[in-house]
Amino acid sequence: MPVKEPLRVQLLTWIASTLPAGDLAETEINAALRPLHDDVAMLRRYLVDYGLVERPEPGVYRVPAAD
Repeated sequence: MPVKEPLRVQLLTWIASTLPAGDLAETEINAALRPLHDDVAMLRRYLVDYGLVERPEPGVYRVPAAD
């Protein structure tokens, strides 16, 4: 994961754009993220922290539709 904030945001935005829009179970988002990085929990946290993916309830991740 890039240390510099602008690069991190750019990478996370790209990662979010590769995810299917809609609600995903934790196992589904893990499967989508695993080819990108072994630490899928870290990626999930960053995606939620940066507002690119929502977590409406435990175990559910919501990927907004692209604009």
